[in-house]
Amino acid sequence: MRRYRDDPKEFADLRNAVVHERGGRQPIVEPNDWAVARIRAIAEHLMSPPRVLPQFQTSVVTLTPAAAIGEAVVIMHERSFSRIPIYEHTQFIGLLTSNTIARWLGASVADDIILAA
Repeated sequence: MRRYRDDPKEFADLRNAVVHERGGRQPIVEPNDWAVARIRAIAEHLMSPPRVLPQFQTSVVTLTPAAAIGEAVVIMHERSFSRIPIYEHTQFIGLLTSNTIARWLGASVADDIILAA
C-alpha cells in the first residue's frame, strides 16, 4: 500500500479546495478524470486487496530428521532459505533455522569437532 501513501493527503486537499475554496459561487477546482479514476482504484484495492494465495503459493521444501546437516545447508544456500521444516512422515518435528545451524557450528568449533582455523 506504499504506492498510495501520499494520495489520500493530496485528494483530501483537492476535496477541501472543491468544497471550501470558491471564486464567487463556483468551485475554483474540479477533479479531473485521472483523479477520479485513481480514487476509485485505491478504493477498489482497499476493499478487495490481493489474496495471499495463489500469489505466494509454493511447495514447501521439507527434510526428515535423518537428513544430513550438509543437505540442509546446501538447500538453504541455493534457495536463500533461512529455515526448513522437519517432518517425520506427516508429523511436524521442528524447524531447522540458519540461527540454529550457526549455534551448532559455534558449539562444534568450541568442542573441537570442527577446526576453527
